[in-house]
Amino acid sequence: MDRIAATIRDLESGGDYTARAAGSSASGAYQFLDSSWDHYQGYPRVYLAPPSLQDAKAAELIATILAAHKCD
Repeated sequence: MDRIAATIRDLESGGDYTARAAGSSASGAYQFLDSSWDHYQGYPRVYLAPPSLQDAKAAELIATILAAHKCD
């Protein structure tokens, strides 16, 4: 799980938890769209959330995707 998350962070933002995409609502280390982030833990935008919360949300999504594909 850690390797997957690290790869996503690197590809999406270079590991920058405060990154914001120009021209879209994507932000944070994993470049979640605001609609996917959905005010997670009360934070309206991803880049405003601490790294631990961004990592937690990403881990939830990664686990869901892996489970849906039998960890393949």
